[in-house]
Amino acid sequence: MSDAATTTLTAPALRPGFRLAIPLFVTLLLAVALLGVVNQRLYAEQLALMDHKERLLADVAQARPLAAVVNGPQAVAAWAAANGMVPIPEARAALLIAPTPAPVFDTPLPSLELRTIWR
Repeated sequence: MSDAATTTLTAPALRPGFRLAIPLFVTLLLAVALLGVVNQRLYAEQLALMDHKERLLADVAQARPLAAVVNGPQAVAAWAAANGMVPIPEARAALLIAPTPAPVFDTPLPSLELRTIWR
């Protein structure tokens, strides 16, 4: 009877797989949290790089008319004429159509239309 009493008073033996479940869960939870932190940092870096790209594209668009003064078609034609080159007859009627970028028009976004028919 003494043996039966001691077996009921002691804690039941846990299986080996279940004994590691809680430390494994905590470890995996910390790993996923760390992965989330790294993911958010990379996302913030990507957004910063996209903003920087937009600023650079705007700077390039502003610099193109300034560069056209130096190495654009009219500057090259003026340099060629100053250095004694003779233009061909077809080139006399050539005109620079758009020295600056074309204007950008904002088109309205399509809207959602909902029609209800009561019967």
